[in-house]
Amino acid sequence: MVGLRAELAHAGAAVSVVSLIGDVDLASRHVLAVALDGAAVAAGVGGRVVLDLDRVSFMGACGLGLVLAAHATASGLGGAVILVLDGDAPAARAVSLLVGAGPDIHPTLTAALAAAAA
Repeated sequence: MVGLRAELAHAGAAVSVVSLIGDVDLASRHVLAVALDGAAVAAGVGGRVVLDLDRVSFMGACGLGLVLAAHATASGLGGAVILVLDGDAPAARAVSLLVGAGPDIHPTLTAALAAAAA
């Protein structure tokens, strides 16, 4: 069992970064949910949450659902969830299902932070 670890950081006013390491599945979905909630609170209303998925080795449907829900909530409050995911990362295929239906996806943290600041 790989599990999931989440690291929360602040990247300036109204921007929080969550970096995930491991598998997002039924057994670990609570880690993602708590991390997204904490990042949203830290970013504040209208803030941006940057979710770095480059070190996610597996992204199950429950994780995709949490990301979509966080994106919908943030958008409704004038904010956003922005994803970091290189096209060669293990979770890229699963996350590609969100294209057009969910958060913006950027290949690097630098690009995602630039989008968050815009």
